[in-house]
Amino acid sequence: MRKIEAAETTSGMSRRRVLMGLVLPLAAPALVPLFARTARAEKDAAPWGESRFAESAGSRIHYTVAGSGPLVVLLHGFQRSGERWHEYGYVAPLAEHFTVAAIDSLGHGQSDRPPEAERYLPAPRARDVVAVIDDLGRDRAHVVGYSMGGWQAVAVSRHHPERLASIVVGGWDCRDGLKTAFGGRDYVSLADFIGMLPEAVSMKPEQVRAWSEAPEQVAARDSWEAFWDLEDGAAPFRGLPVPTLFWSGREDPYHGAMQDLAYTEGFPFLSTPGTHLSAFTDGAQDALPDILRFLQGT
Repeated sequence: MRKIEAAETTSGMSRRRVLMGLVLPLAAPALVPLFARTARAEKDAAPWGESRFAESAGSRIHYTVAGSGPLVVLLHGFQRSGERWHEYGYVAPLAEHFTVAAIDSLGHGQSDRPPEAERYLPAPRARDVVAVIDDLGRDRAHVVGYSMGGWQAVAVSRHHPERLASIVVGGWDCRDGLKTAFGGRDYVSLADFIGMLPEAVSMKPEQVRAWSEAPEQVAARDSWEAFWDLEDGAAPFRGLPVPTLFWSGREDPYHGAMQDLAYTEGFPFLSTPGTHLSAFTDGAQDALPDILRFLQGT
């Protein structure tokens, strides 16, 4: 495991990079059709594994599976999809040793977008992961989550710890969550967040708000609202009886908080180069070798 390094001071620029990294698909000329276009793009992507659906509380959860061996479940960030793990080079090396299931989280990719806001909360989203594990006929899985995927992985550790073989939490402050990314603010609406992005500079605030409140954005909005629900922060890790690894880019505002929690709970901490975004996009080179060793050693 790489040497644990001291946390760096969060700058305004690194915080801005985190905000942009939370929603990479928003880097497009027009906001209105973005999320729908992202879902269509996932359907049109070249297949790299077997596309399947698991049933969870009346919703279909899409995932792609490849490889053989112990199960590794990959959980993506906000308004991304399971395809990103393949795109950035994680799946092929993992699939040489493991069965790899990259999930499209509820409201993302090819998974369903139910209208009930409570369906997007941590406990139901944890159950979605268990539904995929069950669909593959497995008792347990190694769960690797980044950003919102880290939030979802924490929910699995809280509600279904018996289904974990190990857990890797990347790019997520378990104690304060998005508050850390937004400079200590207790809440930021989806509309206000979108308004911070460069793509929205030319839009009036009422245009951004109208877009975020449109009926077709209900899944994005409900996912965002649920993303602020931390339940009891880092509590699931106290006494968690499975191997646990925290991972963060050194320029990520989450880095210091994650490092502190790792020290406190006695977990290994993987510190890699980069921001919240680049630590993931470059992670197949910078982080995956250590993650793979961690998974193989558990």
